[in-house]
Amino acid sequence: EVFYNVHHIFLTKNGVYLLVFDTRELLIEAKRAEALKYITFWLRSIKLHAPQQPMLLVGTFLSDVDYHNGLRVANETLEGFITDQYPQICRNEADNLVFYPIDNREQIGVVRLKNSIEKLIRDENTQREIPLRWIVLLDEIIKRKSSSSYLNLSEVRELAFEAGLTSSGELEEALTLFHERGSLVHLKSTAVLNEFVIIKPQWLITNISKLIRDKSLHPFNPKEIEAAGLGDDLQLLLDKSLVTRDFLSFVWNSSELPFMLDFMQHGLLLSRWTSDKYLVPSLLHPAPENIQGSGLKCVFDFSKTFLPTGVFERLICLCVANARSTDNISLYASYGSLSLNLSTGGEKRQVAIDLEEKKESNQIVLFVKEPKLASNCFFAVQSMIRKLNADVMREGLVWNVYLENESGRMIDLEAAKAQSITPWFNTDVQDIPEQKAVDLASFLGGL
Repeated sequence: EVFYNVHHIFLTKNGVYLLVFDTRELLIEAKRAEALKYITFWLRSIKLHAPQQPMLLVGTFLSDVDYHNGLRVANETLEGFITDQYPQICRNEADNLVFYPIDNREQIGVVRLKNSIEKLIRDENTQREIPLRWIVLLDEIIKRKSSSSYLNLSEVRELAFEAGLTSSGELEEALTLFHERGSLVHLKSTAVLNEFVIIKPQWLITNISKLIRDKSLHPFNPKEIEAAGLGDDLQLLLDKSLVTRDFLSFVWNSSELPFMLDFMQHGLLLSRWTSDKYLVPSLLHPAPENIQGSGLKCVFDFSKTFLPTGVFERLICLCVANARSTDNISLYASYGSLSLNLSTGGEKRQVAIDLEEKKESNQIVLFVKEPKLASNCFFAVQSMIRKLNADVMREGLVWNVYLENESGRMIDLEAAKAQSITPWFNTDVQDIPEQKAVDLASFLGGL
């Protein structure tokens, strides 16, 4: 689950999706809930990042399932569970099932599945005529996979020139298409990221996992790290979820470090803590049971759809990046107590807040310590959620806002606006306009 924060990088709005699960687990009562949780996560994620793309559900281990009764139970479980929330699911009309049962060992159902995929691809409105020289360029890039995980943009320019591309604009258009179709990864949000054309996505996953990992499954090698003189750095990462620049230089080689650091920061997977340390919020420890936020409440409610894994962690990243000081900050996996550096009365000042993620109810709750600054805090956090929705979640997040009035009652945002509920709305503080195309530093400076 530690990788749930990063899978969106590889989900594209182009293509056909297969969601593969173990059919047997739907038939075992002790495993059914966990199997449905897994299926739900991926259904929601695909709907969030590729809402229009067709999806096929594929159940494996068919030969271990009673062909009639077992398939019927599995299908009824999925039908009742999915209802009409996911119209992009393509049914298995031949078997009158919502999923495609297959068995890889016995090759049962595989041909039917392949035929369905090919038909969907032919029917999809994704075909586009492109110059033959683009195909030549892509072929030349793919040839480099045997010896390289990525190419520098200058190398790709040379290949493009040899393939006959006539301008940098044409090359950018070709790389955008190859990225959208999943042939490579080319990120352009910063100058450093733009210089890398990743031709092996596994390289990116491997480098991320050198830092973000499930410690119970893939522990760090303490002997190797101690030998490098980084034992204290490792302990800091394990205890406080803070990583030093020296530790990053150890896990990523010098040529990759600028890219990975830029990638992690602009993907809101880590945030600068001090001049030589970074916070990795996905590695934060669970909060003690007795810790909870206090103050005037504002609820960001995502229950109309869902609150994806990683949104709260990225919100913490933005808050830490905005904070002028890391003194008196208390952070856990679903809780944060810190101060925002906000413009109030024409000057910047530190404003204390608490943030809580309530996973069961799909909510993020903002607690404001100083009621007279409630509007400043609300507009700042709201703009941060908008920013990460635009930059990371592809505008897929949907939420409602509820504000606590002076009597302790929660009122929805539109009603609160209409009634000019104090202290959330006043003439001195205006909503911060959406800044989707603004770089991170400029965005934070404008809060």
